Amino acid sequence: MRPRLMAHALRQHGLVTRNQALRSGYSASEVRALTGRGTWHTVRRGVYAERTLWEQFDRDEMDRRRILAVFLQAEQPLYASHGSGGLLQHLALLEVSRRRIHMTAPRIDAGRGENGVVYHPARVSAVDTTTTPFGPVTSVARTVCDIARYDGYDAGIVAADRALRDGLPREELERVVSGMRNWPGVRAVRAVVEDADQGAENPGESLHRVVISRLGWGRPRLQVRVTDGGRTAYVDAMLGCHAFEFDGFGKYARAQTAETGDAPASVVFEEKRREDWLRSRPEIAGLSRSVWDEVWEEVRCAGEGPLLRRFRTQVDATIARVGMAAWMSSLDSSTRV
Repeated sequence: MRPRLMAHALRQHGLVTRNQALRSGYSASEVRALTGRGTWHTVRRGVYAERTLWEQFDRDEMDRRRILAVFLQAEQPLYASHGSGGLLQHLALLEVSRRRIHMTAPRIDAGRGENGVVYHPARVSAVDTTTTPFGPVTSVARTVCDIARYDGYDAGIVAADRALRDGLPREELERVVSGMRNWPGVRAVRAVVEDADQGAENPGESLHRVVISRLGWGRPRLQVRVTDGGRTAYVDAMLGCHAFEFDGFGKYARAQTAETGDAPASVVFEEKRREDWLRSRPEIAGLSRSVWDEVWEEVRCAGEGPLLRRFRTQVDATIARVGMAAWMSSLDSSTRV
């Protein structure tokens, strides 16, 4: 890439536009040749990156640059919003929130979409906007609420949990949803704002909590400290005296690392020892485990799926073991319906 065009690429995270290339001394035929033989990767029609650079990016980095490519060709002020705003602000996202690029602007055709971009006409106050290295976005609170409105409760709760964990005050979510009266999807937003919990450490734990709540005993407590004075552990979720552990794939699949020396087999062994210790604690009368595939299948299930049925059976066994009076006593007041 020639120096004049490289200057643009350095300012634009490796991207250049066709017009910038032409103004930098490239002919139209040269641009066609560079893209045709793959020297330049076409990020979006009329926006390019050197292929050797592009192939070094991970998926998130590629998607952020696809959003930037829309900004580089925009003819009016736009704000990345919904899942795109979440990606630029490092929120946790479900796949449904990443399928298309979302832009919000006050004056634009309702729902107009082109080349994988959905444009949303909506008012955006200054307090609900911010900037990122890749362009202007709706604020974290507004972004979370728009994700919940557009992509549904599950996607919204995943984004909201991460936002709260990163320090967003719940009051900001409440402020934004108060201004969405009668907006499409606002019912899901209200539920997300009420249910969001900063204790969830990842999307799997967020959805895991959603499944547990469907048991009908209220919301579980997250990251509950259990100790015997010498050993301490944090349980992913507790419903009364019944513990729930969510096993993310990385816990078992990680390769041996220089820092810990832990190989998958030793991780499994240590996790089994941890579970045995938890089961021995008097405050834990029962324990359920689940993995991502089970949780994901359950949240997509219209009715009661296999995981929820298993959880219900295991919790019922705990109640039978300790008795209903002890079970009700074990329920923290914050978890009761």
